[in-house]
Amino acid sequence: MSGIDITINKTTFSPSEAIEGTITLRLEKPIKSKGVFVGLTSGETKHGRNSKGQSTTMNYTHVWSNIPLDVEKEYPAGQVLTYPFKLVAPSRTAPFDPIAGIWKSFRKDGTPPSKNYKIEAKLDISMGFDVNASREIKILYT
Repeated sequence: MSGIDITINKTTFSPSEAIEGTITLRLEKPIKSKGVFVGLTSGETKHGRNSKGQSTTMNYTHVWSNIPLDVEKEYPAGQVLTYPFKLVAPSRTAPFDPIAGIWKSFRKDGTPPSKNYKIEAKLDISMGFDVNASREIKILYT
């Protein structure tokens, strides 16, 4: 069965700590792809009111990093491809700019608003369904 797996040696990190691991890709048949990518994302839910005073809920996904691990090509069937990666956990003072991919909104205690982080791996398939996986991690802002 085709698939992609993420291996990391732990799931809890400190701000600015290196997150290291391996992406393993297995394919049953050859697939033309735009590449293999790994990234760090986080989610945030904000509650508020719209201009009519109605309660609203907005869900945001913040992309902290998205790193290419391999290039556009036809990936062979029957091989196991392994890609080591290294990401950095966002620091307490990391601003977010939606265009550059860094968060600027902070809570009163100075921590970034997002706490549910994920490492996401993806084989970006041209004109088809991507092969992807994710692993939840924690970043402890103390």
